[in-house]
Amino acid sequence: MLTLKKENHVFEALGNKSFFKLICGASFTDNVLVENLSFIFTLAGAHVIDLAPHADIVIAAKNGVEKAIEFGKKDKRFKYNLKPPLLMASIQLDLDPHFRKVEVDRNLCDVCGACVKVCPTEAFKINENEGVKDFIYNKERCYGCGICPSYCHVKALNMTEVKMDPYNTLNDMLLLGLKSIEFHFGKNYLRIREIWDKIKDLVKKLELVSFSLGSGLLSDIEIKDAARLCFELAGSNIILQCDGIPMSGGRSNAGKNGHNNDELSLHVAKLIEEEKMPVYLQIAGGTTEFSFDNVKNSGLPVNGIAVGSYARKLLIPYLNDIYSDQNFSSAFRIARSLVQSSAVSGNYN
Repeated sequence: MLTLKKENHVFEALGNKSFFKLICGASFTDNVLVENLSFIFTLAGAHVIDLAPHADIVIAAKNGVEKAIEFGKKDKRFKYNLKPPLLMASIQLDLDPHFRKVEVDRNLCDVCGACVKVCPTEAFKINENEGVKDFIYNKERCYGCGICPSYCHVKALNMTEVKMDPYNTLNDMLLLGLKSIEFHFGKNYLRIREIWDKIKDLVKKLELVSFSLGSGLLSDIEIKDAARLCFELAGSNIILQCDGIPMSGGRSNAGKNGHNNDELSLHVAKLIEEEKMPVYLQIAGGTTEFSFDNVKNSGLPVNGIAVGSYARKLLIPYLNDIYSDQNFSSAFRIARSLVQSSAVSGNYN
């Protein structure tokens, strides 16, 4: 078993069951939006920000955090004890829906605009000049939610998997100074055992390790087996992310009731809790500002929540010009509301 270092305010929040993680997205590679999300959620009090495992994305997030700390020092509305969130990179162990993007077959596309209407990150645009329509796809904004292909009547949109070597990716993230990693199993939870001897010395250098267990990828029995395996290999003080329906928060019905899709994440938490292991449980996948209340109502010992596509969809209208007074106020209000939903005491008056 490993003894991991503790980042005080992060582990304090986990211990107090008030932990909040922003998920930028394992395949979300828009530098500007990642920097601005990191900026606004640092000010809002997030404890961890989860990122795609790319050097430029890590650098963008660091820039956002540094700008937030300086902004907080200069703005009298903020106290001077703003604490930078721990930056976390997601690493793929097997084929997993978090690691994919849409590819466009322009030979089939008839520029109908259906994808423009449903994309939660505005990755698609149609410009029209003198009656000629120009279809634009910003691939960096796609995080693989999988919504758009079902709306494309000419089948011009298809999901493609992104594959990375876990050892090299982990080593690259450590060289960039990251102290936290989340491993995504996909359907093959035994993959972590297969590579553990190769990566364990790298893992020892981390301050926080998380493992994402997806309800739609593993059976109930496999979820329990995977949870026990994580504890066996990495010991206590790890986070087990109970992932309900990954990337479902960006759908149009998200947040219209008190549950959205977090029932499945709570189901995963219940399965793992039955194993009685000294680990931290955190829910994700369909989570909204209502999710922490649902945790409390469930009676499960969940230590925190992570919000991803739901947060990104809410904030997209403000992120391109985050420093204008109106956009900043709106974005901060949304981000702060999400963070406070996990009962985090604030730095904002």
